[in-house]
Amino acid sequence: MNVWIGLLAFYLCLSTLASTSTALSTSTPNNNVATVTPSITIPIVICPGFGNDAIDYSEPLQQPREVGFVSALERRGCDPQSITVLDIKRSDWIRVAGGLFDVNFYRNSAEPTGGG
Repeated sequence: MNVWIGLLAFYLCLSTLASTSTALSTSTPNNNVATVTPSITIPIVICPGFGNDAIDYSEPLQQPREVGFVSALERRGCDPQSITVLDIKRSDWIRVAGGLFDVNFYRNSAEPTGGG
């Protein structure tokens, strides 16, 4: 489910980019390095999917930051200040999976804090 939310945010970013005529203003100063001026300032909240960590969206598998999803959004014109990744650790998902052993989960009466 959370993967769909991330994809929806990515789609919204791209559709906003496509509908803006001056979305990317590219300039080439020295060394022919293109810089992108952020033009998409809608708030983007990335919710890590089940089992994922927040770092998986910025530096996946300890790779350089340029490889991550957040960096891809920035390259496509999204303002870095408007991108937020929820701080969820992999260990937090153990608590969620623990709900599978709660009978109230199957009765549709589970509480968000646990304990039915």
